[in-house]
Amino acid sequence: MSVAEKVCVFVFLLQGVCCRQNSISLPEKIEALSGSCVIIKCTFEIEENMDKYLTESDATGLWLKDGTNMNNNQVFNSRDPNNRFKGEITGKLHEKNCTTVFYDVGSNHNGKYYFRIESGALKYTFYMNTSTINVIGE
Repeated sequence: MSVAEKVCVFVFLLQGVCCRQNSISLPEKIEALSGSCVIIKCTFEIEENMDKYLTESDATGLWLKDGTNMNNNQVFNSRDPNNRFKGEITGKLHEKNCTTVFYDVGSNHNGKYYFRIESGALKYTFYMNTSTINVIGE
């Protein structure tokens, strides 16, 4: 391997270590029986310079359905007891765990879900990966 090839490999590996990007891991498709609950297993990463804003006392998780407009598509906010969808985030957001349970699902839950994290200056919607819920048995 030439020196240039070694440098390229080193830079490629270093980029993965030093340059964390916003990403999320969640199931692509979820089927749920009407009247049951849905668990969305969810973890995320954020840019390293935003870690300082992700605190237990400030972190808020939001779920947007069928679009990313905060006014029209928000169905759940972890800090608001008056959500369109009843549920809770069971993961610890400050530990980058956004696992969420929605209770008593019905056909109104059918759709594509986007997760958003807010904490201090950190405000980010994960656009690239989504979960689609399909409720059956109604």
